[in-house]
Amino acid sequence: MPKSACRSYNGIMIKDTYARAHFIGIGGVSLSSLAVYLVKQGVEVTGSDRCFSDKLTFLNEHGCKVWVGSDVTAIKNPDVVIYSSAIPESDEELIFCRKNGFFCLERNAFLNILCDDFDYCVAVGGTHGKTTVTAMLIKIFAEAKKSFFGHVGGETEEYGNCYFSGNEYLITEACEYRKSMLCLKPEISVVLNAEFDHPDTYGSLEDIFSAFKDFLQSAIDNKGLALTNGDCRFYDYVKSVPSVVTFGLNERNRFRATDIYEYKKGYLGFLIKDYGNLIGNIKLKIPGEHNVTDALAAFATAYLIGIPCGVINSALNSFTGAKRRFEFVCKYFGCDVYTDYAHHPREIAAAIRTAKTISDGKTVVVFQPHTYSRTEKLFDEFTRCFSEADKVVIFKEYAARETPDKGKSALRLYDALPAENKYYCDNIISAAKLISELAAPPDTVLILGAGDIINLCEVIKTE
Repeated sequence: MPKSACRSYNGIMIKDTYARAHFIGIGGVSLSSLAVYLVKQGVEVTGSDRCFSDKLTFLNEHGCKVWVGSDVTAIKNPDVVIYSSAIPESDEELIFCRKNGFFCLERNAFLNILCDDFDYCVAVGGTHGKTTVTAMLIKIFAEAKKSFFGHVGGETEEYGNCYFSGNEYLITEACEYRKSMLCLKPEISVVLNAEFDHPDTYGSLEDIFSAFKDFLQSAIDNKGLALTNGDCRFYDYVKSVPSVVTFGLNERNRFRATDIYEYKKGYLGFLIKDYGNLIGNIKLKIPGEHNVTDALAAFATAYLIGIPCGVINSALNSFTGAKRRFEFVCKYFGCDVYTDYAHHPREIAAAIRTAKTISDGKTVVVFQPHTYSRTEKLFDEFTRCFSEADKVVIFKEYAARETPDKGKSALRLYDALPAENKYYCDNIISAAKLISELAAPPDTVLILGAGDIINLCEVIKTE
């Protein structure tokens, strides 16, 4: 990475501005990572969350004072209050903090300030795959012994959701929800793909394309690097932008994955070439065709930054994945159970294809729709994306921030599915009972969704 792209650093860091910070929604995967970072900088951190989780125990062990529910009496004059986008305006603590004049920042606004703690910001965006690619980069940077903070929207197998070794690089996901990614100040911006999603933020696919184009442009404006997948439709939208580096399988890309082969059922190996010159030889320990492009994106990014090819190869060849990204979680009376965060039709189809490639039996899919608006806007795609599944269970929707009038329910999706072997349930116990009736060795059970469907894994676990 050329030093000319390094931001103008004034020596003032977050710790010099804020001695005390309070987080509302601290148990979330992003805010918990930021909280630990601040503790490591010497900031006194408190925080609350609406329910207990292992993450609160983790935060307590790392020096944060945390509690469940709202308790305004425990908030002691913070210099900054950071809250999740999922926190409603009616939240008791948020109202209290604003009423008392505390400086309140939504997470994305805080990330804007956080960028100034680092020489470089490496931001990974895209509708799909950004958690996996960010986790891959954290693995690469850790093995390269780089000075960095890894902020990921998921849990890596080795490093959790927070890795800190210094303040040269910030490696972070660039979330497209509410255009949060445009609050970042990247020197390296990566767009893995761009498809229509988040209908409560974007009105059309072109709106998505425009936002991601601005995200790429922000790195170019910072005299940095912009990378994108040259095989996706988005590239046609930005190919006129100077200096955009492409990766993919197509010959027109600078960085290419070639000679792809299956070395084990569902697991792929391939070569990586830069302008036709061999620079990588990868055998992934995670299954799925989509991970070839993800690994290629991580390789190209790290390579352009200047990390040696040998280090990148070693890191990617030993990468074991991120939690809830086609993660093996348990056995259910001899059936393998996997979970995946997939909540977009393209992600669902990819997860099912991956399950089919590694399974010796049938594939039983349990899916929980995430938000009414997404279900409505992508309804036709949802009705088609389960076509390769042998049996489909539609679970009651995870509403998140929405009310039923915002779109369509899980039951509506179930009614519209053309599948013969389809089922519907609205609680975890019913779902567990259905699985006991539908799956038998050597079948594979695939639990999909970004909501609380993950709790089903613990209910059905037998070994």
